Amino acid sequence: STIKTHTIPDAALSVPVTLAVGSDMLDVTVGPQAGAAGAMVWLVTFKSNAEVEISRGENAGKTVDYTQIVTGRQMLGMWDPAAGTHLKLPLSDLKADGSNGAVILVQAETNGLPGPILGAASVQL
Repeated sequence: STIKTHTIPDAALSVPVTLAVGSDMLDVTVGPQAGAAGAMVWLVTFKSNAEVEISRGENAGKTVDYTQIVTGRQMLGMWDPAAGTHLKLPLSDLKADGSNGAVILVQAETNGLPGPILGAASVQL
């Protein structure tokens, strides 16, 4: 028998994004989608967790464990819906600020404002 699995991103996001971690590069592939409008490709880096000591307020002196802390966000360029887009990002740059994860987002623009996210993928570094 064949087992089919469906994840929410597969069901909701129409543009395939594949990430592969090499020895020194993150390989990003955003697949084509004929007839689609162009969109921006974004990189978001994060730390999977960090303990933060609270110094002020009602929780002063307590330590809180935060997860999925965004450490950076930058536009990488435009997605080409006809041919797809392929990028290589140096792991040393992605990890420079202590980040150990990355997310690639493909996001449309509507009248110059951020629009719907068309594709996304994340990876631990």
